[in-house]
Amino acid sequence: MLLFAILAVCVLPIQMWTDALPKFGSGINFQNVLTLILLVGWKLSTARQGRKMLSPSEPNKWLGLYLGWSFLALFYGVLFAPVQLPLSMSDERFIHWKDEATGLFMFFIVANTLKDEKAIKRLLFCMCLLTPYIINVYYKQYHAPTSLKTAQLQPDEVVLDDDIGNNTGHPYAPYFKLDDKPLFDDEHSMSVTDWEGRKYEVQPTSYNPRVVRIFGYDRRSGRVLNVKFHQDRGSGAAAAQEFSWDLKEITGVFTQIGSNEMAAFYANAFLFMVGMLVCYRSVGWRVYLLFNMALLGWGLIFSLSRGAWLAICAGVGYLGARKSKGLMIAFVGFIFLAPALMPGSVTSRASGGMDDSAAHRLDFWKWAAVAGTIRFPLGVGYQCYIPRHQEETGIKLDTHNFFFRTLAEMGLVGLALVILLLRAAFRTGWKLYVEGKNGFQRGVGLGAALLVIGNAVSNMFGDRFSYVSLGCFMWAFIGMAARLNTINAAAAKEEAERNKARPSASPSHEMVPSAAARLGAST
Repeated sequence: MLLFAILAVCVLPIQMWTDALPKFGSGINFQNVLTLILLVGWKLSTARQGRKMLSPSEPNKWLGLYLGWSFLALFYGVLFAPVQLPLSMSDERFIHWKDEATGLFMFFIVANTLKDEKAIKRLLFCMCLLTPYIINVYYKQYHAPTSLKTAQLQPDEVVLDDDIGNNTGHPYAPYFKLDDKPLFDDEHSMSVTDWEGRKYEVQPTSYNPRVVRIFGYDRRSGRVLNVKFHQDRGSGAAAAQEFSWDLKEITGVFTQIGSNEMAAFYANAFLFMVGMLVCYRSVGWRVYLLFNMALLGWGLIFSLSRGAWLAICAGVGYLGARKSKGLMIAFVGFIFLAPALMPGSVTSRASGGMDDSAAHRLDFWKWAAVAGTIRFPLGVGYQCYIPRHQEETGIKLDTHNFFFRTLAEMGLVGLALVILLLRAAFRTGWKLYVEGKNGFQRGVGLGAALLVIGNAVSNMFGDRFSYVSLGCFMWAFIGMAARLNTINAAAAKEEAERNKARPSASPSHEMVPSAAARLGAST
């Protein structure tokens, strides 16, 4: 099971890899097949060891309730939003729920199948081993003369030519228009896939290179299209001295999420390693962790994600307040010195005001709060905020706050489950930090607790919770803490049973002869 757990946790987050893997119809792809293998292996592994499938852990209940409630919200969403029932494996909302469930599922796998502390160390070593590759890809993209851009197209954004084919020369040919001019040459090809991974051949039209024709796409299928293309960047991002949205479009190995979500991934891993570094005194591991943290720190700085920066501040600030005032002073000093050390693109982003979407967030939050409490007590349905809000206001934007979106989509019940789940995850980590038997265990516990704090903060600026790339790593870290708590509890119980069964050290009353008996024996 350890091998399959490593494969899942280390491969599923890297979207550049999963995009390249073959995909078949009816939901047969690497993610789904591997998840099924893990489920079967989980059952067989625990049965072979004579254990229950679920080891006692505080997040178990809240994870199960959240998954159940969100699955129910998939279906009742059709009552309140212009969406279809999720009865197909290619349904966009069902795919999103399945991806979120896969990330949460990693908690159960790690918390219930890893055999001992050595297995947890091996999994952690492999997860850290990904950092150089992930940051190297981001670094190369950051310095490349072209930028890789992504676009997501809904079926209604695909235009059909007329019956004569006035635009494309082919009657009823489907095509779409991009805001940016893509590069079409031997080195830069456009990639268009749908949610099932089906690829479509494309070509630019002769009259406008921004208008692209799709071959073999049927708009009536309702399939959402993911478009990846290259654009000439000019001088390159590395020379940028001012913040620009071109810099925010660099996402490294994460081809299906934005740079803010990418930065949240970096922040989660960084905070976990901070906890490990504070508690674990192994020289080899400390060097390994510092190397990883330096790379992640570079990625965090140049991601230009203010939400991720605040997440790091929250995690390190909590650690400083609870454990080390000196650490807090050093961190505050770094914040004051940072503007003099950072390039112009970073400082301009840090000092910049709100962008257009941020300026309207209060309006989105107000709509979400009213929708999820007064108008729709159960919420408008899972992944239904955008279509319902667009139907009423004409604005197609997210809440940019996971908690408000959860309130709008799953009501007060869904919001309470998310908060209780994060609380249980934090308590799991902190319990191990306090009760851990050695520095490694305490480091895993502290790292998991700091990660939850940072994740809660970053979710205030958008969805950093439901993506499989973030969920696999986050819940694997928390699963490690839960597993070590279970191992320690089992060891304590076994020790107590041994002590109970051990005979008393003092001789019993029957074994010690009385003074009268000894006197009689001597006479």
